[in-house]
Amino acid sequence: MKNKHYWLLGLSTAVLLATSSCVDNAYDLSDIDTNVRLQVKDLVIPMNIEAANLDQVLDLDDDSEVKKIRLQDGSFIYAVEKGGSFDSNPIHITKFTAIGPDVSPVTSTLDLTDLREIVGYLPEDGGVIAYYSISSKPTTVTSEASGIDESIVSIDRLDVSTRIVTKLKVTGLNADALGGMKIEGLKIKYPAGLVATTDKGKYDSASGVLEFSEPLVPNSNGELTVTMNVTALDASSPNIEFNGTQHTLKFEDEIFVKEGRVNIYVDKNLPSQVTFKVTPSMDDIKVTKFTGSIVYNVGDIKIDPIDISNLPDFINQEGTSISIADPRLYLTLSNPLEKYIPQGQVMNLGAGISLKSEREGDSKEFVLDGGRFGTEDTNTGYTYVLSPEKPSDSYEGYDNPQWVKFSALSDVLDVNGKGLPSKIYVNVSEPRIDKTDIDGIELGTDLPRVVGNYTFYAPLQLNDGSAIKYVDTIDGWGDEELDKMTVSKLDLSFLGSTEVPFEVELKVLPINKTGKPIAGVTSNTVKIPAKAQNAPVSLTVEGEIKELDGIQIEARLVNKGSDTILAPSMKLIINDLKAKVSGYYDDEL
Repeated sequence: MKNKHYWLLGLSTAVLLATSSCVDNAYDLSDIDTNVRLQVKDLVIPMNIEAANLDQVLDLDDDSEVKKIRLQDGSFIYAVEKGGSFDSNPIHITKFTAIGPDVSPVTSTLDLTDLREIVGYLPEDGGVIAYYSISSKPTTVTSEASGIDESIVSIDRLDVSTRIVTKLKVTGLNADALGGMKIEGLKIKYPAGLVATTDKGKYDSASGVLEFSEPLVPNSNGELTVTMNVTALDASSPNIEFNGTQHTLKFEDEIFVKEGRVNIYVDKNLPSQVTFKVTPSMDDIKVTKFTGSIVYNVGDIKIDPIDISNLPDFINQEGTSISIADPRLYLTLSNPLEKYIPQGQVMNLGAGISLKSEREGDSKEFVLDGGRFGTEDTNTGYTYVLSPEKPSDSYEGYDNPQWVKFSALSDVLDVNGKGLPSKIYVNVSEPRIDKTDIDGIELGTDLPRVVGNYTFYAPLQLNDGSAIKYVDTIDGWGDEELDKMTVSKLDLSFLGSTEVPFEVELKVLPINKTGKPIAGVTSNTVKIPAKAQNAPVSLTVEGEIKELDGIQIEARLVNKGSDTILAPSMKLIINDLKAKVSGYYDDEL
């Protein structure tokens, strides 16, 4: 702060006028000492300086982790704030296939019932002449899969792509009989619990019966084929056995003809028996989607270290003990399975959380209470605040967070009693989707990632018995005339006001043109009470002061009685500053 001192010019002029009136130009005065010394006492220098507040004390850089934070009530505080984002690998559940089984055909012998042999039988025109009642023994269909993705813990339904083709063949009839043959009233027992369509007949999933209401007409070889396209399996059916421990699935059931008749409509010679052959075949069961429950290991979630190596210098002052008040770690996580979770249910996401403070090769770990956090509450979503005590307010971007107790977080700015860390590591361990019901999730496809944001937020507080030193300089006093003055006493007076909630100690030192305090002087220390308003303050500096260029005001904010959160509103205002100097002024005539 520069100040012009025209009063010194006046002082110099007065000296010159007073001495020049005593000189007689008729004499040679070259050998006379023309140096003069003028005593000066209590000469007043009026000036003002601007208010000093914690904004100036902290001198925050734009990239500093200490930020000025606006609270919900509109006030501001200082806090360590560091945030960022993170994500996991894509959610991926491997698809699997149950190998198509080798199904043994079943051959049955059918006996003839010839209606023409019944006494009094009068066949209708075009009616049934004779028939063979169909029955068959069952043939077993078994399809198995192994190495199923370990995240699948239970199965309710599988969306699949497979088909069952069943060939029916009647042998033993001549061509004329084959031309007048129809298979009617046929019911085939298939595996139950299938979601399927057939090219003939109607399939009932609950019973597994495929019933044909229309007559079936084999080809000239006595053959016909029924094709069933299967799109899903109901895993609640007893024909599906899933072992979540061994990660295997077994599909096993039977196919057989429950009932039906081979009806003959032509009056021809017929054999007493014919052969009826059932030959099923089944493709691989390719599983495309899955409904049930999973436990999924999300994989690595890495959060960049919180680098606080560039904290303001005032935090590292000797005698300054800074800690954090009400520290919080906010997290918000996405739900990559949102479209697959049944209505009214939630993804049960959990993880272990710990913080590690590191300083010059030394480190200390702080572990979450209980080790893990998670949610099973549909009302809280996936936003969390981890803190020693439940906050009464929220942080912008983290509305209605679920509170997770983290008692040790209060000490994270200390490394084994050795001071502030340079980095804080946030470690997310074993992030896992605990047992969660899902519906129709695609297998073998990369699904969305777990993505999230974090903010480490910790208001700074000055600990009880600690102090902050703030230094301000008023300079620019020096000029050619002031350099000729030696000050022996400098008296300063001003009105001091402060919004600081604790005592402020003030001390003043004179400085030279290099900006350094002048050695060999003494200065008293004065105290301004907490939240004083226009308190009169006087300070005195004594000693030999040469080449005076200004003063350095050293203020120490001394906290006594309680830990106090630091805020920009903590101002120190010095008004009506007056400087009185005493000493002597040397000049040459």
